[in-house]
Amino acid sequence: MNDQQTKAPSSEVRDQNIRAALDQHWAASDADDFETEHVIYHEDAVLEYPQSGERTRGRRNIQGQRSSQPNKKRFTIRRILGGGDLWITEFILTYDGRPSYTVSIMEFREDKVARETQYFADPFVAPASRAQWSNESKNNLRGQKAGQQRPHSRPGGHIHIAAGAHRPCIIPLALPPHPNCQRPLLE
Repeated sequence: MNDQQTKAPSSEVRDQNIRAALDQHWAASDADDFETEHVIYHEDAVLEYPQSGERTRGRRNIQGQRSSQPNKKRFTIRRILGGGDLWITEFILTYDGRPSYTVSIMEFREDKVARETQYFADPFVAPASRAQWSNESKNNLRGQKAGQQRPHSRPGGHIHIAAGAHRPCIIPLALPPHPNCQRPLLE
């Protein structure tokens, strides 16, 4: 056996350990167990939310930011993929009964998360123009059929999707519409 084999577990064993840590992390997240939820992070970890521009540095700050949120949260894991230093979790994060489809990208250093980036998306109704090519999804928004209009209230939403002259635009709610974009398709 060489020195590297005696010092570090095999990549298969490491992946199993990380997967077990992720399972524990997401279960703790769903249970509002903030101490256990944040054991997975390095002390100097960074959490980024690109859609809002937030960057939180340090495990304690990440934990404080999450524990201060007043919403009732539920986590439904759809799948976890990864290996080595890169792991991705797709889940539905439900705030006060309102679902947000979420992707978490975790970058590991040794056995802890060094960086996490999360993306959030509201559910939407599939347009009628795609109905002939797709099967109805079990996650169809409130049972609406393709092409039906969605209610226009979006408290706490993350983005507007607007149609422009040349291409769709994604606009953070806090910013005014881009000049090339017309009215929002979803609000």
